[in-house]
Amino acid sequence: MDFSCAPKLWIVSDGGLCQDIGYYGWVIANDTSIIWEGRGQVPGNTIRFDSLRSESSGFLYALKVLHSTLQAYDSAVQSVTLVSDN
Repeated sequence: MDFSCAPKLWIVSDGGLCQDIGYYGWVIANDTSIIWEGRGQVPGNTIRFDSLRSESSGFLYALKVLHSTLQAYDSAVQSVTLVSDN
């Protein structure tokens, strides 16, 4: 995979709390299509929980996927924009 010709990648994350379980969803996309997507539960203390923590966890996991993929393919991207409603 060569990401060097992609002018920009976008990482979008959203999340929240439902029945004391934090959750997130994320996508990594370019200007025309979604490249990867994922979701998961957020670990930790639910008493001090808010949506920023959920969305931040989504960004963390998405960035880990992107980093691992770029390392595996010895590639790079020109820029990555993070998008959140927080």
